[in-house]
Amino acid sequence: MKKQYTVGQLASLFEMDPQLLRHYDSVGLLSPNTRNEQNNWRVYDYSQIEKLATIRYLRKLDFPLKKIEEYLHMTDYGDSLQTLQMQSEFLHNQADKLLQLDNIIQKKLNFIKQENQLLNLNPFIKKYYPERTCIMFGEEEMLYRHDLYFFHPTIVIRQGEQKSFGAYLFDDEEELLEDARKDGVQIEIIPEGCYLCTYHTGDYESFEESVELLKSEHPELKLDDTVIAINVIDQFVVSDIEKYRTEIQIQILPDEVRE
Repeated sequence: MKKQYTVGQLASLFEMDPQLLRHYDSVGLLSPNTRNEQNNWRVYDYSQIEKLATIRYLRKLDFPLKKIEEYLHMTDYGDSLQTLQMQSEFLHNQADKLLQLDNIIQKKLNFIKQENQLLNLNPFIKKYYPERTCIMFGEEEMLYRHDLYFFHPTIVIRQGEQKSFGAYLFDDEEELLEDARKDGVQIEIIPEGCYLCTYHTGDYESFEESVELLKSEHPELKLDDTVIAINVIDQFVVSDIEKYRTEIQIQILPDEVRE
């Protein structure tokens, strides 16, 4: 092994970007500690290879640079082992969170796929739904402060002139519901029943046009006054507002259900 290494040589040894070494130098984490007698360039000693290896090891374990600096100054291996144990617990927690996020992504993908299968069918269809649950936040401006807005389809429940906005829940989310109850968030139960449905294309704010068209197509049915609008293809899926898809649902009153 060489006794001295330039920035480029040491970076090549670890197959890393030389700029990263320069960054370590700038923050005082690992600085060249000798100078080449021939050209006066600052170079790394052979003894610094193990220190860089430790830095790279800790970065692969997702340690931030500040924590790495603290770790490098530990003289008791018991403290080092405790720090590694704490990082292991942190990574386990992060992994759990990532799995939860992936679970939400998969549920949303399945939801969109199921709904998309119906987009090319009869534009006005009857669908039976079991009792469903959603979490309501009230005015539209209240949506953006809740994580559920980002991870669940937005639901709008219109009763007369009043609109309430919330998050449409997927199946098997009892833990989420329990947390909502503890936080005092309003939980809305969408009743079981047969619904007359259609899909509105474009800006969801104009879905009233599709509501009126839906009603006019089936004047023989007695429909509930409550209108439910659930975003299927939204701004998180496509940027073109003209390609948004919103499902419109109006419950058919029980004595008026037709097969």
